[in-house]
Amino acid sequence: MTNIYNFGLHKTHRCITLSRHLLGVALVLFRTESVEGWPDETRSAVEKAVAEATRAQRRFAEEDDDICRRALVQDGVEIIDLSDAERARFAAVCRQEVDTTRKAFDAELISLFDKELDAA
Repeated sequence: MTNIYNFGLHKTHRCITLSRHLLGVALVLFRTESVEGWPDETRSAVEKAVAEATRAQRRFAEEDDDICRRALVQDGVEIIDLSDAERARFAAVCRQEVDTTRKAFDAELISLFDKELDAA
């Protein structure tokens, strides 16, 4: 919602279907060799801080989506929320492409992404 509203896409796209097919992420990256050299308490503190920041960012994103949704509706944009059945049909139609795309990435990387999706 935030990109649609803040980039002004709603001025030409007056109907938005919420398929929930996209998850935006902001990565926190470290050099493995550096992290391995940190004391256990430092690693633990950083992991805790990143987890806390992740929870806070997700709250901020939800709040921003609510703000942007209200602004979009006020501006006359039609917003369509898919039912669970409609989302399942959308996912089924896209499944082959999703599987093909996932195969292009390292399985370990995909497992980390899946882990984040489960936590979301």
